Amino acid sequence: MSKHELFYLYDVPNHDEIKDKLLLYFDELTEKHNLCQNPSRNISSTDYFHLKGSPPYKPIILDNLVPIIIDKLLPVFYCKGIEFQGCWFQQYNKGSDFSYHNHPRSHFAGIYYIELPDSPTEFLGFDSPTVNEGQLLVFPSYLVHKSPVNNSDERKTVVAFNFSITFKEH
Repeated sequence: MSKHELFYLYDVPNHDEIKDKLLLYFDELTEKHNLCQNPSRNISSTDYFHLKGSPPYKPIILDNLVPIIIDKLLPVFYCKGIEFQGCWFQQYNKGSDFSYHNHPRSHFAGIYYIELPDSPTEFLGFDSPTVNEGQLLVFPSYLVHKSPVNNSDERKTVVAFNFSITFKEH
């Protein structure tokens, strides 16, 4: 773990295996949306607007990312658990981006960088941590952030999610 002010960055074990499974799911999903005509959400592909329940890849996220949070982050805040509040994927082809936004109604947001040629997340008013493909970035969900324009010919793919922490009773 490395800590950068309000940011928590973790390497995801077995990233290559997880990456292959998730990309297969994303390629096979029939209900995904292209937002390339939306000036504030210029996302090449996402399932955010089609989630009527749990996405089929949610068990992969719960089995591989949530244990990292429980093991590494909860002791920092002296918490007893987390309340997972949903996940979605986003893909950015060359020229795609997502303007500034935040994630209300949760304590933390997480971004798992599945494919990251360049253009990691930028934060308004804070130096953004350096992230690499295969890493999980966790930050307070009130922080305003964006996915800058992907200038690479390679696709950027992330899974984003929100969660809140539950506190120990004294």
